[in-house]
Amino acid sequence: MSSKPCFIHYLGPAGTHTNEAAKIFVELLGMTDVTYVAEPSIAQVIREVQSADEKDMTVLGCVPLENSIQGSVTMTWDRLMRAAYENGASQAAALWNPSQSSLETVAPRIITALTMRINHYLLSTHDVDFKSISEVYSHPQALAQCKEWLEEHVPHAAQFAVASTADAARQIAELGEPSKAAIGNKWAGQLYNLRISHDPIQDTEGNATRFGLLSKSGYFIKGSKTYTEWTVAICLIGVQNQPGGLLSALKPFHDYGLNLTRIESRPVGDKLGTYVFYLDITLAEDPRSDAYRKVWETVVSVLDDLQIEVVQLGVYPLIGRS
Repeated sequence: MSSKPCFIHYLGPAGTHTNEAAKIFVELLGMTDVTYVAEPSIAQVIREVQSADEKDMTVLGCVPLENSIQGSVTMTWDRLMRAAYENGASQAAALWNPSQSSLETVAPRIITALTMRINHYLLSTHDVDFKSISEVYSHPQALAQCKEWLEEHVPHAAQFAVASTADAARQIAELGEPSKAAIGNKWAGQLYNLRISHDPIQDTEGNATRFGLLSKSGYFIKGSKTYTEWTVAICLIGVQNQPGGLLSALKPFHDYGLNLTRIESRPVGDKLGTYVFYLDITLAEDPRSDAYRKVWETVVSVLDDLQIEVVQLGVYPLIGRS
């Protein structure tokens, strides 16, 4: 891990769940001398990492990958795939050999991930009775995840969607009106000096989001620590749109004992009926061993015979469960 000053770009503004995840990454990885840089979009976070020099480990990005209720964050995956594919990062076999120079080039990749519990709170400028609240502001996903609570406790309040939960908290703080409230996390409430509801208000207790840390330089996680879960994230391009096309693409993973924990199709964008497929392969040990490398090379060879291209998006351990 580099001892140089590090910049972590994240989906802002300050006080978002992504900002909180970035701070947890810093704590878990023992990083020092870190500057957090808020960006207006996931696409901009990825562009900032993409613009870093090759092998530069001082420019990182923090983005959401998947939510336990609403599924994959498609903006993240589509932008990572586009950056990798456009820059020629489809040398899939190199995933299992960190010494190969092709691993340390061209495109942002996920280097580690953490799963963070997501709690939403009602934030206001004053201690108020729920009945007096006439307007509630938050990100559309937060409003959706608190739908039942809102219907029960503030059924007559108008709901306003804004860019992020942190932005909602900021707006409520600036307005300073007791009849207006925001939905956000505790940190945003503290950041903007707001009253925070005693209990979370989301409808599902198990709400969690997985966040990824991005780098343009090879493997960031090093050392002797043993991680209990690794993920290989890839994208398949060229799966035939015909009966058995997807089955043929997935069969080699089954044949060689690779556990697929996510399979998701996304439109290519040029015409209806053309898709790419995102896959997560979950492993119980470091996938860079010789045994896994040989298995992977065989799988890639089979896919190559089917004219299916494999784009690598990351080989990473999951850290810091919550």
